[in-house]
Amino acid sequence: MTALVKLEDIRLIALDLDDTTLGSDSRLAPETEKALKRAIAAGIEIVVASGRAFRALPAQVLGIGGISYAITSNGAAIESVPDGRRLMSLSIAPASVMQILSLFEGERFEAFVDGQPYCDAEYAADPLRFGCAPAYVEYVRTTRKPVADMRGFILKNIDRLDSIDILSAPGEQHEMLRERAKKLQNVYVTSSSPRLVEISDAAAGKGAALRRLCAMLNIPAAQVSAFGNGDNDADMLSFAGLGVAVKNASASCLEAADLICEANDDLGVAKMINRIVDARQPSFRSAEAGDIPAVSRIYERIHAAEREGKLSIGWIEGVYPTEGTARAALERDDLFVCECGGAVVAAAIINKQQVDVYANGGWLYPAEEDKVMVLHTLVVDPFFSGRGVGKAFVGFYESLARESGCTVLRMDTNARNLTARSMYAKLGYREADIVPCVFNGIPDVQLVLLEKNLLP
Repeated sequence: MTALVKLEDIRLIALDLDDTTLGSDSRLAPETEKALKRAIAAGIEIVVASGRAFRALPAQVLGIGGISYAITSNGAAIESVPDGRRLMSLSIAPASVMQILSLFEGERFEAFVDGQPYCDAEYAADPLRFGCAPAYVEYVRTTRKPVADMRGFILKNIDRLDSIDILSAPGEQHEMLRERAKKLQNVYVTSSSPRLVEISDAAAGKGAALRRLCAMLNIPAAQVSAFGNGDNDADMLSFAGLGVAVKNASASCLEAADLICEANDDLGVAKMINRIVDARQPSFRSAEAGDIPAVSRIYERIHAAEREGKLSIGWIEGVYPTEGTARAALERDDLFVCECGGAVVAAAIINKQQVDVYANGGWLYPAEEDKVMVLHTLVVDPFFSGRGVGKAFVGFYESLARESGCTVLRMDTNARNLTARSMYAKLGYREADIVPCVFNGIPDVQLVLLEKNLLP
């Protein structure tokens, strides 16, 4: 178990599904869906981490949009959700498969091959008869492909098996099978429910897979939160900086957790995710000297995105804006930054200095110079674009203007910057004029002048 991390530092959330994120009815509650969408919109990476095979993951979850990665088959695979491509996979060694078949002769098996679950045909036809929980009958019938000869199927696919599950009754039989599984070599054994003994390659496990994915994404464990309920979630919760067990979790999962949230049917996951997202809400402050590198990186990323044709701002790299732009504003004490999760994600210059071009503008709202607040060079890290940061920064600018006794707001943007023009229009800004000029050293600019009246 690790020390608790700050909620605002969380960049990735790994979620077990059954009896954790999903209710006892195997459905995603509307409140949980809304919380997941909020987290995605806030820039948090949502990762499915399930004992299920990839093709058995619920469409209700994957259909949310914005989920890029899934850890499946208890960490035997990592898939790219948008295209189903496997980024990592582990197969049980053939020698271990033979040992499983010998040690569990006469038991009923499920087998996962390349992300597809298969099961005994009799079990698929009548899951209840063989001990399936009523809530999972439909799940079994709609996700498993029935096989008449399960042992023969496993032997035929002996070098392609993501995992093998052994069906059991809860209680004494389950414990007996778990004890017998200790004799296996070079495998990972776990249980997501008291009705299954789940076996994968020794290098599998949700915790190991999450560690691999975080290394791929360059996200440290301290910025990860993981949620679970089963024995198969314990190693994942131990790895994460913030491991959260639902109240209905198994003893080993509860022991591995840093925090215990409400039960799955009481929307524990949704409530905890909302706490994490709330902690990441944008905050605004005057810039400090230590912010200059972060602001400069935002400028560089915007220039790079414009070079690649991803943005159309109208700025020129090396001309404007540059690190010197930020440093000059810092010296004037009119550089402001926005933080999300402890990171600077946006910046702007806010003052009462109207640039020379404004003198030629066709302004509708006249005001004394000290009653006009001007927004200059609003930049949002491209990684955070589309998440409401720019809108929130404009709201901060307007609040600052009111506190300063200003009655009119003015700003400008390049006519090419259609995204900014659209946002400002939605926020009630009027395009007062378009003035051709050389602006901040950039020639042939068609400068859009915008204004907004703060008086009732």
